[in-house]
Amino acid sequence: MEIVSKELSAAQILAEIPEIVHAFRRMGLEELTVVFGWASGQEIDRWWHPHFMTLDNLESFVRQHVEDGVFLPGESDLHICDRANAVEFLLCHESDIHLRTEDAAMAETIEQAWDRKGYRR
Repeated sequence: MEIVSKELSAAQILAEIPEIVHAFRRMGLEELTVVFGWASGQEIDRWWHPHFMTLDNLESFVRQHVEDGVFLPGESDLHICDRANAVEFLLCHESDIHLRTEDAAMAETIEQAWDRKGYRR
């Protein structure tokens, strides 16, 4: 299943990173694959190359790549997945966030959080 937020500001997208960390942690998923996609601020031949990391490193990784101009929240894509690709958050170039998962409980938790914040479409 997939749920999608409404259009968000760059600051709102970045503010969801700790929530994404928390969501993965609740599922016991500590190993991630992060991929820069569409319109990232690097050479196109470097798009779609996986970066493997632990959950503890995600926030600093994103922050560093925002500072370096590689990830432009709301303007470029950043895919954050568990190693088995069972859960994916896409911070999208269309200024929204997509969650793809078959875990109904996780989807419901994220939907409720986005509803409380007014982020749901």
